[in-house]
Amino acid sequence: MTNYPSEQEGARAFGRYLPISTKHSVEICNALRYKPLLRAEIILQDVLDMKKAIAFRKGREAPHKPGMGPGKYPIKAAGAILNILKSVEKNAVSKNMDQKNLKIVHISASKASRPMRYGRVRGHSKKTHVYVIVAEFAKKTDLSNKKVDQKTEKKEIKNVDSKIQKQAPIQKMEVKK
Repeated sequence: MTNYPSEQEGARAFGRYLPISTKHSVEICNALRYKPLLRAEIILQDVLDMKKAIAFRKGREAPHKPGMGPGKYPIKAAGAILNILKSVEKNAVSKNMDQKNLKIVHISASKASRPMRYGRVRGHSKKTHVYVIVAEFAKKTDLSNKKVDQKTEKKEIKNVDSKIQKQAPIQKMEVKK
């Protein structure tokens, strides 16, 4: 079974039969996976403004961009996925989730059925399904405080152990033959 949050824990949104490239959608999904929702929206807005490129890991068709390897600006796919992220954000708000703590738990793109085009343009049209699940997570500051507390507890335990060893030295027993 999957480890995704249940309906009560998370919010989800679908994009079905979107007229966008599946290859571009997969690369965008790989770039956004496990990111906070607000950060993902900023990334996609930067792609639409052509400020930041999406890294293309598969295939060799993308030219290199400054500060990264092969990358492109998939504007059409970024716009469609941005609309889905806004939709999932609204679904989360309707479930009384905090917008600032939302994180993308699952995002995937897959091929949809490719119908034949009619008229003079021949071939198949591009169709893609996109699926997004977000969940609410605690802020990192809360987790970092817990880690600091655990470290101080371990140090205190070590100090107590060392004090006990200093107070009661182990005496050697003599064995009689």
